[in-house]
Amino acid sequence: MERHWLLVITTKDKVVKDPGWVAAQKKKAHLTFFADRIGPETCYLWQLRYKYGDLPLNKVKDWILDYDEPQAQHPNLFPEAKDRAAVLKNIESLPGLKAHFDRMYNSSEYLRYFKTGEYKYKEPFDPFSGISCVRENLDQGYPAYIYVLSTGQYVPGMIKFCDIVAPAMTPEDWKKMCRFALAGTYILADDDYWQYTYVKGDTTYLPNFNTCRWSGIGLAGLFFKDHPEAKKWVAFSRYYLEKEFAYHISEDGVGAENVGNYYPFAWRMISELIRIMADRGIADYRRHPKYLAGSRFWLDVITPPDVRFATPRRMIPPIGNHPYSAPRFGLYEWNANTFQQVEPDLAAWSHWAWLETGQEPDYHHLIPFTSFFASKAFDAKTPPLTSKPLEDFGYIFRNHFPSDKETYLSFKAGNFYFHHDGDEGSFHMYAKGVPLAADGLELIGYTKARSHNMVEIPEPGGKPDDWWYANPRGGDIVAHYESPVVDWAAGFFAKENNRKAEYIVPALHTTDWRRDILLIKAKDPEEAEYFAVYDYLNGPDASRWNLDVHSEEPVIEQAPGTLTTVRYPGIRKAPFNVGLDVIFVSPASMTIVKEQGTINKAQFFQFPQVEHWFIRSPRGPKEDTFSILFPRRPEQPAPKVTRILEGKGCIIEHQQGRDIIVMSPTPVTYKENGVEFTGRIAVIRDRAGDGSLTLLDGGKLSYKGKTLTERGTVAL
Repeated sequence: MERHWLLVITTKDKVVKDPGWVAAQKKKAHLTFFADRIGPETCYLWQLRYKYGDLPLNKVKDWILDYDEPQAQHPNLFPEAKDRAAVLKNIESLPGLKAHFDRMYNSSEYLRYFKTGEYKYKEPFDPFSGISCVRENLDQGYPAYIYVLSTGQYVPGMIKFCDIVAPAMTPEDWKKMCRFALAGTYILADDDYWQYTYVKGDTTYLPNFNTCRWSGIGLAGLFFKDHPEAKKWVAFSRYYLEKEFAYHISEDGVGAENVGNYYPFAWRMISELIRIMADRGIADYRRHPKYLAGSRFWLDVITPPDVRFATPRRMIPPIGNHPYSAPRFGLYEWNANTFQQVEPDLAAWSHWAWLETGQEPDYHHLIPFTSFFASKAFDAKTPPLTSKPLEDFGYIFRNHFPSDKETYLSFKAGNFYFHHDGDEGSFHMYAKGVPLAADGLELIGYTKARSHNMVEIPEPGGKPDDWWYANPRGGDIVAHYESPVVDWAAGFFAKENNRKAEYIVPALHTTDWRRDILLIKAKDPEEAEYFAVYDYLNGPDASRWNLDVHSEEPVIEQAPGTLTTVRYPGIRKAPFNVGLDVIFVSPASMTIVKEQGTINKAQFFQFPQVEHWFIRSPRGPKEDTFSILFPRRPEQPAPKVTRILEGKGCIIEHQQGRDIIVMSPTPVTYKENGVEFTGRIAVIRDRAGDGSLTLLDGGKLSYKGKTLTERGTVAL
């Protein structure tokens, strides 16, 4: 590194070049998405101060860049990559990996390297080196339109590339890339540069952004293990890893980012660091309660096999920031590899999940790690998945698992907000193994509440086109119950609940919202199994009830003396052939419209949607909604639903018998049809050979000689 000291006493006008020179120097920046960069390919350090930005000399004067990392000692971060023949044999043994290899070979430097053993560095913007990203930081200093997500990905990307491809690199390329990686690490380690450092109570902390930073610094310390700063960098990363566990992963393993994209993104970085530190004997976080919980969380939320794909496969629910929620999820196999010795059951469950999700590879900065983390020899065991609450996520409803006719609903009711859509209170639903009221069907990013299966409550004075219209709010599961016949979850979304994003401006909501969801179960998935949803609003605001279903055009039935019913035919061809009846028990009369949903064709490869339709219904202040979501095959008759208790309950007659449901925001008394009930929520399933009473919230439920006086279930 050359140091040039120059005292410049001048004005800005005398330093700026003439317009012709400026125009000639313009070139598209590597990562400045909508800005042009003005500057030479490289620059002297003295230029940083007076022309390009502000990386003060007192920061860079102690950088140690003339450090020679022994090339012959690598790969050692990922020793599995040493034996290329073994990697290729492994890929050949697993059909999913092999199909991906064949599809991506010509566009992946890594896959070609594993096959040929060769790599040639390409100037000026190598897709893996990140040199151009570091140069831009150096060129422009603080004003560079580079943020920590970029630098925090490209710097460790360089390090991982150097480690894996070391045997094929020329000594000149090795030294050059290592030097730039060191410079990038020093930039990442500059606390004054980045705004995302965690400060409790006063922060602009974004978990996945800051995870890029501290994990990248830690990776540098592990790669440059004999560098004078190495131990400090590793200690820095451990300090922030423990903060991540303490503040941004819940007891149930739920991360502070959306499930479908940013949390997996952060989990990759966390897992790499934990894996390498354990291998080096530095620290073993594999049994940390939060890391174990996070690894189980990916199993807890896994969907049924999704028939939208040619070969149905499970996936994580595509929640948050669509369409960046990709269905491929090789992290299950990372967990299978990591826990082979320390948690064999978790390893076997994770390997099962990886096989069920299609044996997809998982990338981190273009590196297909699963290619050498996966193993055909791992044991696979079906995990014991059931309905359950998940702190800071919400609730998972599940029945008939495992099968090709599973019932599933993920109910979003959590307190974390960072890169989520405005989606708290929404749900993602399958029935008889088919996606119906699904999330993210439009495949567009940053969607508002109107695009989700939820009640849309705007802020006072808000306009539909405002970004913060229907400002995201947090939620909590305030009650739940699980049994073989009925599952229940209640989510409460308080007007003052602004989630756990300390930097978000307090919301202006003036209305509370509570959503109760019941899953009324059947022993056979082809029998009457359905959801009941009650939405109770308390406040002065009007709202709108939204539902989006993967289906052909629905029919809206409204006639005097009947309940408003929307009949979704579903997608009337194999392998779908499941429709959804949406029956409104309350309100008694309503305005309802249907609207065909759009599909972003650019992201169609992620989720091959067929067609989807919204229904929307406006509500006045404090106007509740009680709806029955009843899935059925085309040949199955529609249920007959009768309203009782002025819309606080209903009787549902179907092929297996009849069910009586009460869902009321306040206690009621009901003494008809052989029922004696006092309370808020109860379910009677009067079915031949499979009847039951379930009291969920009340003082007494009696029917056909059976009585309950506390929460519980009894067979008829």
